[in-house]
Amino acid sequence: MIQSSWRDNDLILYYREFTDQYDVFDYHEYQVVSNFLAYPNPFSETIKFQYILINDAQVKLKIYDFAGRLIDSPFDDYLELGPHFFDYENNTLSEGIYFYTLQFNEEKTLNGKIIFTK
Repeated sequence: MIQSSWRDNDLILYYREFTDQYDVFDYHEYQVVSNFLAYPNPFSETIKFQYILINDAQVKLKIYDFAGRLIDSPFDDYLELGPHFFDYENNTLSEGIYFYTLQFNEEKTLNGKIIFTK
């Protein structure tokens, strides 16, 4: 959850209460998405991907295993600007480390690591 945000010219500063972290974004560099979170991490049943689209965008989520093999493509849709949430659940995953890519308009990509535990 975002505690507060501040914008000065082309920089945006966000404080995230959930992780107790500050993030600074260049507004022009990240003009598609902001406030991205993937939680809880590690997860045992469901992980929530949360973000705000600054512009309408085609959004794709892909999950890869540790070896880089595509495991799942659970989301591919055109979304309007605003806040969005996606709950990911996959009952066939084995315990371990997985990687995700969240792609916006075939241009901007957010990458990260998620850990699945039983």
